[in-house]
Amino acid sequence: MLKKEEGQTFRRKIFNKRILVFLILVLLTKGIIIASGKGLISTSPFVIRVLDLFLITSVSLLIANVFLRLTVGRVLDLFDGETEIEQRLFLSKMYSFFIYVMAFAVILSHIGLSVENITLFLGLVATGMALAIKDILTSIFSWTILLSKKPFRIRDVIKIGDESGEVLRVGTFYVTLKALEDDGEVIKIPSKTFLEKSIFNYGKGKSVKELKIPLEKTISSIRMKTIEDHIQSTYPLDHVNLSLDVEKGQLNVVVKLQGQAWEIRRITSGVLDILFKECPELIRKEVK
Repeated sequence: MLKKEEGQTFRRKIFNKRILVFLILVLLTKGIIIASGKGLISTSPFVIRVLDLFLITSVSLLIANVFLRLTVGRVLDLFDGETEIEQRLFLSKMYSFFIYVMAFAVILSHIGLSVENITLFLGLVATGMALAIKDILTSIFSWTILLSKKPFRIRDVIKIGDESGEVLRVGTFYVTLKALEDDGEVIKIPSKTFLEKSIFNYGKGKSVKELKIPLEKTISSIRMKTIEDHIQSTYPLDHVNLSLDVEKGQLNVVVKLQGQAWEIRRITSGVLDILFKECPELIRKEVK
């Protein structure tokens, strides 16, 4: 909180200095033009045109800085808590850049450029900005899809890629999960990832745990079904599945347990006892 206030104070000081500088330039330039108009000083028409252009430029930039002074902090507050400090700094720079571009568009219109040329200029700038903030736009689009389509809700237990956990927050740039393990670490997954990978939603309070145990030799599907039934009848799980998998030349039994998150944490050791008792071919010391 202290760092945030310090950053806001620093931004205000910068804008206050810029506003003061442009205000002085406006007053000086306007004073010279008025003095020339009343014949107090002698200047050529060319100098007057240059001063008029300089006045328009100074006024435009003065208004832009006053506008930024009043709004940039509020714009950044919209993303407070959803982005890292580096991203907020980048957003503030892009916002300021956009306001200055609009100010220069006003200046160009006073120079005499046609509306078509100014529109072309703004289009090129907009294209450049879109490329520069492509990831940010993608994240915002992904966030909109997540909120509108609702593939999951707060407190649902989901799995995406190799990460799984309980949904704590659906932010503009990150979805925050709480890991299901005892340590309950917080996991932040970029919003755009949810458009790129499959999402498994186990519902509120639900979880799925996968155990991978190396095998010395293969076992039949009938034995695996018998072990599944034994585990299912012993513990209150929604679903139990055993399958075989080969990883780096090693044959493994993959056990998937689906049910209440707290229940799975409680019974995992008991499930392993059943597995090792029913299947001596398992290598006990290498459970993943």
